[in-house]
Amino acid sequence: MHRPLLTVALALVPLFTACGLLDDATTFTLETGWKQVSIDSAALGVAIPSGTLIPAVACTKTNDICAQASAGISCNGQTYSCNVQCSDQGSCEIVADAEVGQTVDISQKVKNQTSATVLSKVSFSYMLFKVLENTLTFDTPQIEVFVGPNTAVRTTDAGVVKFATMDVIPKSQTPEGQLTVTDAGKASLAGFVKNYETPFKFFVKAGLRFPSGSALPQGKLTLQVNGYFEVEPL
Repeated sequence: MHRPLLTVALALVPLFTACGLLDDATTFTLETGWKQVSIDSAALGVAIPSGTLIPAVACTKTNDICAQASAGISCNGQTYSCNVQCSDQGSCEIVADAEVGQTVDISQKVKNQTSATVLSKVSFSYMLFKVLENTLTFDTPQIEVFVGPNTAVRTTDAGVVKFATMDVIPKSQTPEGQLTVTDAGKASLAGFVKNYETPFKFFVKAGLRFPSGSALPQGKLTLQVNGYFEVEPL
């Protein structure tokens, strides 16, 4: 006797048309929409004395003057943990972690589609991404996607697992495709989905670096992701 399968498309913002409860043996697809996040260079708050290039300010690891007012370079450390530090090349550079977390609550979505109170099996299928807008004046580094408990604040917190990695996105390009997912990420996310009564969280993270001579970072990148699972109610 085969149990009913529920195909769940998981994204971080709900956008779907509900069907009836799965009280009968049937298989269907549930689309929950796409989740949108942005990396905005304006949040870096970079300030320099003049011009449009990061100035060359000499420094050493033992005499790091980069964070001092005399260096003339500053950024907003609150939003993206941005700071000015001495590079291995002996000049000041700007470094930041553009990190955004989003809570995911799929409890009502599952309840709208099945009367089962337990999901006996959840298998990750794949995750898609698409870049809607890219006005950044620089190429992104690899963008990492993490999954973790809803109590997590940063990707370094307990229970947060690296889920997937996106390739470098060249400035002005708007690619789309399928993410390469880690085995640990698959297992962790499937576990969160199986325990659907408890919200969890996704993080998107990009480590940014702007050495001396770089143009002032400008523009914004807007990204959407959508994941899919095979779910079997008990």
